[in-house]
Amino acid sequence: MQNYKVTVLGAGLAGCEAALWLAGKGVQVELYEQKPTHFSPAHKSEGFAELICSNSLKAERLDSASGLLKEEMRRMGSQLLNAAETARVAAGGALAVDRDAFSAEVTRMVESCENITVHREQVETIDESAPILVATGPLTDPKKSMGGLIGGEAQKLMMARALYKDAPVLVLDEPTAALTQPEVEELFRIMNDLRDKGIGMIYISHRMDEINRISDRVTVMRDGEYVGTLQTKDTTKDEIVKMMVGRVVYTDPKTKSNVPNDAPTVLEVKNMNSGNMVKNVSFKLRKGEILGFAGLMGAGRTELARAIYGADEFDSGEVFINGKKVKIRTPESAVKHGICYLSEDRKQYGLLLIKSVAENSVLASLDDYIKFGWINDAKAKKAAEEVNKKLRTKTPSMDQLLKNLSGGNQQKVIVARWLLKNSDIFIFDEPTRGIDVGAKSEMYDLMEELAAQGKSIIMISSELSEIQRLSDRVIVMCEGRVTADLSIDDGLTQEEIMKYATMRN
Repeated sequence: MQNYKVTVLGAGLAGCEAALWLAGKGVQVELYEQKPTHFSPAHKSEGFAELICSNSLKAERLDSASGLLKEEMRRMGSQLLNAAETARVAAGGALAVDRDAFSAEVTRMVESCENITVHREQVETIDESAPILVATGPLTDPKKSMGGLIGGEAQKLMMARALYKDAPVLVLDEPTAALTQPEVEELFRIMNDLRDKGIGMIYISHRMDEINRISDRVTVMRDGEYVGTLQTKDTTKDEIVKMMVGRVVYTDPKTKSNVPNDAPTVLEVKNMNSGNMVKNVSFKLRKGEILGFAGLMGAGRTELARAIYGADEFDSGEVFINGKKVKIRTPESAVKHGICYLSEDRKQYGLLLIKSVAENSVLASLDDYIKFGWINDAKAKKAAEEVNKKLRTKTPSMDQLLKNLSGGNQQKVIVARWLLKNSDIFIFDEPTRGIDVGAKSEMYDLMEELAAQGKSIIMISSELSEIQRLSDRVIVMCEGRVTADLSIDDGLTQEEIMKYATMRN
């Protein structure tokens, strides 16, 4: 294949992997990369594969989707996984890398490959007469692609693809789930322009403020059935929500903390640093408190939570439980100290979807149901049934496979697991992502009940209304740092939260 040539556009993860694989087969590769001629707002260095979304490439277990995928990639001859091993950092059962070291190694591998010729320039036109692989992604020059939008690119890219096909109708299913507020504003501007041009749009969302703002008519469905259609201008958010859940749901902001002034501190984090995403973070969590963590995507909130939980190793800092310094380097250690974590990606990190409700519920406390090396299934199922009944989990039986439950009820099963483990500190990362309004209300009630029972909650949420609705106190982060510690008693507004969420040090 020495005479066979392929052009690859873009030296990101996909472009580099493709170029190296082709080169390994003897193909002559012409690799084009726009840096340093042009940088997008997200790029910081001249290195290849710089924008690895997370320093963690997730679990390596073969019984997980991410672990199985990596194994398949290895068997197919992935070169980037070799680079990841070179730049590897300690992260328990996950494959995590030092981003800078990873980028440097990928760049070295590509530039030293004799079958790859690197061109540091922008491509103005595409010659489709020869084999070409376009791996530029959504960060290509905004004048030539997607309007300069760099966050939540997938949603807008799909809109662009549909418009390219002259689609008369667009269906947008939760399009703002991964967007920051400025990106939401840009999306709505685009949608209004499209409406003016006669393009119809079906907008599916659980975010009532967005529905009221962007829609002309609202159609409500509940439990798979049609409920009714309303003119948006003639109705209110409360009326829509009532139709959705069949009852009144209260979403007004909390105005007074429920935590006594003398409540003891159950968790204290001092000067925690973890990679580039957590920078000298300190805070305290009190007994019975719901402590909200607000910030834009990439602020470092999830990375902080994972470091506290021991899922990712942190570089420096101290953790205290009930005033006693503890060493937490693994999730198992965190659980032993009464800390549990409900991931924003419950299907990837929280649930065994092909196992039953009972099996998922007792997963963290199996030792309590083992005698002489055998699991007492009846005892375990009874415990699972009792705790799920308290949580009002909707399931035909404890034998129901978890994949058949709704997102809200799947979330309850995770909570059931940690209640059976008698956890005292709950970390909820985006607890209502992907669940409907009714399930949200139930989750809110559940979290408040837990706090009333003396449990302490760290709640990470990108919905400011959710932060206001539940939090006794709010920690705001920006680019890995704490920029504010705010009390709900002071009449906290969304504008104030956003001010600190964009306050770069």
